[in-house]
Amino acid sequence: MKIAIIGTGRLGTSLGNALARAGHEIAGLADTDLRAARRAKKIIGAGRAMKDPAAAARPADVVFIAVPDDALPRVVDELRAGEIDGRGKTILHTSGAEPASRLGPLACRGAAVGSMHPAQSFPKPTTPASHFQGVVFGLEGDPAAVRTAKSIVRDLGGRPIILTCEQKTLYHAACVLASNLFVPLFELAVETMAAAGVPAAEAKKALLPLVEGTLRNVKVLNAAEALTGPLARFDFGTVERQLRALRRVPRAREAYRTIGLTTLELLKKRGAAASSIKRLRALLEEK
Repeated sequence: MKIAIIGTGRLGTSLGNALARAGHEIAGLADTDLRAARRAKKIIGAGRAMKDPAAAARPADVVFIAVPDDALPRVVDELRAGEIDGRGKTILHTSGAEPASRLGPLACRGAAVGSMHPAQSFPKPTTPASHFQGVVFGLEGDPAAVRTAKSIVRDLGGRPIILTCEQKTLYHAACVLASNLFVPLFELAVETMAAAGVPAAEAKKALLPLVEGTLRNVKVLNAAEALTGPLARFDFGTVERQLRALRRVPRAREAYRTIGLTTLELLKKRGAAASSIKRLRALLEEK
């Protein structure tokens, strides 16, 4: 299929590159920053770089809109103003939060509209095509758009899941919890170890293998089985001392308490004694 990418940032460029490697023709690359579009063309090795999204979309069978959520209405308006004939076209945005209905004005022009969000992070525009292998894509929208998106996801080596508009917000919130919010949590861990006198660079080196080991455990075990540490062992004295020490790092202490309280449900699943859970809750809730 002929593909147009509108928004040539980290995701848009990586997606265009992967689609080209999967055998699709990249027809147009549009960005408000022409330098970004030209960079994308250089990385992908195909496509015409331009600023006008309507010009990029016009020859394409499938148009991907990979812009920040706040920019989505502007792109839709620009495509409408460009008098795009949507008949025979599929237009997909890559937002995890926004519904396909945001593309409604383009559906009125005859396009099949939907959303195709990869549950993956893209740290740079040169992310290789292999990064899409095994990735889950949340799909939502018109049946025709979802069918096209499913085909494209399989071309990329990904796994499609079909969502309703109502399900999509929670789906995306789950992605935020697992990925985006992990980053500040890890930084809090580094900051806490630095407060103990370990230089930040060394703290990061010390903590990364721990994180990687935890991820390996989560892959093969359920959450209750993968949970380790003083909370899981009901080491009340250790938890009490840590909460006291964490007064030196207030944000880390609040995170420890808040996330610690969520572990109580996992401990219940393990069959832990109600009295132990109650005592642990009291420690974590103590101000």
